[in-house]
Amino acid sequence: MKKQVVSLMLGCLVVVSAAGCSQTSAADGPKGVTKEMDAFISNYVVDKYKGQLQNPTDKGFEVHKIYGSKKENDATTVYLEYLYEGYSYSTKAELETGSRIPATITLKEKGDSYEVVDYKEPRDGSFYGEDLKKMFPSKYVKQESKDEGNAQKLEDKIQKKVKRWEKEKKKA
Repeated sequence: MKKQVVSLMLGCLVVVSAAGCSQTSAADGPKGVTKEMDAFISNYVVDKYKGQLQNPTDKGFEVHKIYGSKKENDATTVYLEYLYEGYSYSTKAELETGSRIPATITLKEKGDSYEVVDYKEPRDGSFYGEDLKKMFPSKYVKQESKDEGNAQKLEDKIQKKVKRWEKEKKKA
């Protein structure tokens, strides 16, 4: 009888464990975004700002916090907040331009890479909150609105990248 109970308990444990596993691969980040997707997003944001600035910069840097993602069919929508900063060689490490924005980026696999099939960010001013609620699931809206401390974390990550860039410039 004890063997049957132990066997039953072990069987239940295996079933419960299997049911609790996520569908993301071991290479995925905590929010279901692969390292390749993460790098693609950073490059996309940097490239996006290259053509939009009135005061072009020599080097752009991007870091982000991912709140989560949603996979539908063959596309993945990523909910994030990013910080972009642009610097110029002539001004050394002085910030020329920057933006901190919540956004959704929908990616679709394209060969060995991805393509952006949709990009959204909230409008400024009185539209900001309304747009954010349309873009993000409610749990991410709450996180983003409470996440003012995230700004400093993102800035610290950017500054590490800027310092590495400055060191590389001095070696060249």
